[in-house]
Amino acid sequence: MVAASFVRNAAGVDAIRAHIADCHAKHAPDPSAPPPLIISKVESTEALDRLGEIIEASDGLMVARGDLGVEVPIAHVATWQKEMVAKCAEAGKPVVVATQMLDSMQSNPRPTRAEVADVTNAVLEQADAVMLSGESANGQYPAEAVAMQAGIIEHTEAWAASHPEHSSAGVLDTRRTGGAIVPAAAALHPASLRAAHLAASSGAAVILVAEGGSGEVAKAVAACKTAAPVVVFCSSLKVCRQLGIYRALLPLHTAGAAAPPTAAEMVRMAGERGLLREGEPYVVLDSAGMAVASV
Repeated sequence: MVAASFVRNAAGVDAIRAHIADCHAKHAPDPSAPPPLIISKVESTEALDRLGEIIEASDGLMVARGDLGVEVPIAHVATWQKEMVAKCAEAGKPVVVATQMLDSMQSNPRPTRAEVADVTNAVLEQADAVMLSGESANGQYPAEAVAMQAGIIEHTEAWAASHPEHSSAGVLDTRRTGGAIVPAAAALHPASLRAAHLAASSGAAVILVAEGGSGEVAKAVAACKTAAPVVVFCSSLKVCRQLGIYRALLPLHTAGAAAPPTAAEMVRMAGERGLLREGEPYVVLDSAGMAVASV
């Protein structure tokens, strides 16, 4: 993926995409594979003024709090973060929260309590990813910083699952049809919304998705912010890598597969990897767009 710095408007994103498309067509080993994703870094007041168009033009967003904290009053950074995460959730686009998440671990083996709260808050906001920079790039405790952040995320995810009233999940989707809340991205793939509803009503342990394209169906399921993890079976290694940034998606590469796996094959492969235990309920979204719950 390409993280574009100081994006100011949609035109800037479009120019980057056109250049990537040209390079991809000329130099990519497999031009039919999807080109790199564009993650726009929001770091200026001009970008904030045009946030909606930037999100629409981009494949995802990065909340770059370092430079943003210079551009806007420092007291506004956290509320802008919340707004950006919420808007990306509405659009079904991944969002990365970055900058100084565990900054003190560049020189100390343990983070401050405020830093732990910062990572926790990003998880509860439903950010798709949190990013380390100096902590892992040139800090004294890179492995410890990664392990610490992973531990905070895992604890917060588990806590949020049993305290849904404290998580933003399920309250960020704003498209309404007939009184029902429908995620904007999921509206393009109705079967993904059905899969999410089936998973919620059946208490599914996992949602199994057969992805035969560029990842659009899996992305639509991710937009529903399901409590159950989404295991995506895809024959394209590049698509698998691109899907890795989406919250709750676990891409599995089905190398050499001539066709998307059947429901039985997905259940078998998930079981072999310890992602689904015998007797657990699950939901299958197959390549034909059929969502079926098995309880």
